Amino acid sequence: MLRARKRITKKELKHDAMLEAMYKVETFMKSYSKQVMYGGAGLVALIVVSVMMLNSKREAEVKADSAVGIAQYKLLIGDFQDAEVRLEDVLRKYPGTKAAREGKFYLANAHYLLGNMEEAEKYYIEFLAESSNDPILESSANSGLAAIKEDTDDNLSAANFYMKASFISNGKTQSEAYMLSSIRNYYKSGEIERAQEMVDDMLADEDISNNTKESVKYWNSIIMGADG
Repeated sequence: MLRARKRITKKELKHDAMLEAMYKVETFMKSYSKQVMYGGAGLVALIVVSVMMLNSKREAEVKADSAVGIAQYKLLIGDFQDAEVRLEDVLRKYPGTKAAREGKFYLANAHYLLGNMEEAEKYYIEFLAESSNDPILESSANSGLAAIKEDTDDNLSAANFYMKASFISNGKTQSEAYMLSSIRNYYKSGEIERAQEMVDDMLADEDISNNTKESVKYWNSIIMGADG
């Protein structure tokens, strides 16, 4: 006598993506057998393809994330050229993944460190155009754009980008540093009143660090001297 075949439990299915996909199709077939019978095999094919695409997307995310991680390490050890090549490869092979979006930020950094300012600006802008929900990377990207503008003596644009970075940043120390950079660039651009407003606001803030307060006082004396 043939024994009934052992059923695969849901817990076991979690360890095998393909079996899980087959289980979902089987469950759907049992639940909607009549609809499938009248709807034809096209519906089943659509479900299978959708599951396969989901698994493929997950695999792409893992590979892209790993590649970006290696590129980050290359940036840390100063191998900027290799990092640039790896990140370009990520964008080409895994477009649309979260890692590829973040890869644009690191690619911008690589280009900046290599002195390719136009490419750096391009990728900072592309990164910011896509929602990342990462205040650290977004504030850093605005800071990167600010640095590029400051390097070309476009101090007003630099000041505005540093201000954006300070608003986005969720780190108190870093946010204060961005605000000081904004004051410096407003002053250099001739926007003395705007610089003074920021100085006054920061001096009135009881929560700023002592080091930042001393820097703000320094800029206050410079601005007051310029007004005199």
